[in-house]
Amino acid sequence: MNKLNSTDLKTALMEYFLMHRGMSANTEMKLWGSYIADVVAVNKNIYFAEVEVKVNKNDLERELIAINCLLNGKNPNNTQASKYSKHRHYMEIESYTEYGVKDCVPNQFYFCVPEELKDMALKGVKNTRYGVMVYNKHKSIIIEKVAKRLHDDKIKDYIFIKFLRKASFEAYKYMSNK
Repeated sequence: MNKLNSTDLKTALMEYFLMHRGMSANTEMKLWGSYIADVVAVNKNIYFAEVEVKVNKNDLERELIAINCLLNGKNPNNTQASKYSKHRHYMEIESYTEYGVKDCVPNQFYFCVPEELKDMALKGVKNTRYGVMVYNKHKSIIIEKVAKRLHDDKIKDYIFIKFLRKASFEAYKYMSNK
């Protein structure tokens, strides 16, 4: 049996959003700075969700340690600094008033993990607005914890244009390789 990788989960997420939820979705989308979201999905009301894919325990643990630091008012070490910064923006969004910071924060944030990391992910996001999706043995996506809204603003036009350009570029790459 092949080892599970992030592409397996991203493919299942694309199917879930496109075929089962009627949403548009992209993978590997740059939202702000050097930060690239694993999967971004936009619904008909122009709200967007971000999904961070984690396939191994160490990678998920680094993310959850950064979240735990925020929840407990601790400073992260160097290995969690970039994760801490992202989650600080997401979890403390109302305290950010500078132009552009709030624009790139999704309405909902999820972790998507294989079944063996489900309990760890659920425990790690217990006291947050984050949700957890699980890639199961049937190669499908199950929502284990529904994410609550981080904010109620619709996606900004320039972010939506980035989303459309990314989808157009992916279609172009696919068609030009035929």
